[in-house]
Amino acid sequence: MDAGIPLRGTVASDDWVLAQVTEVWLFAERKIVLANHLHFRGQQMTAFKCDDPDDIIDVDDIISIYRSSVSILDPVNFSKLVIAVEFWEPVPAGP
Repeated sequence: MDAGIPLRGTVASDDWVLAQVTEVWLFAERKIVLANHLHFRGQQMTAFKCDDPDDIIDVDDIISIYRSSVSILDPVNFSKLVIAVEFWEPVPAGP
């Protein structure tokens, strides 16, 4: 589904997930992004890094996440852009 949220109201591993970008950093020519999932009660954050040569992803943007890709609306020509990303897994707390 292109809009990013499943009709049945639940999210499976093969569904697009909507998220709002909360923080963006540029580090070593790669963009680091922190986003809050919109379909969960409370907060579920996702962090990923990506190449964003056109500097499209910014704070407060709504993005769709699917597997190792993020989809976002190009603000210039209103077309869908899909960007490959590398997600960061949470590191367990020490003993």
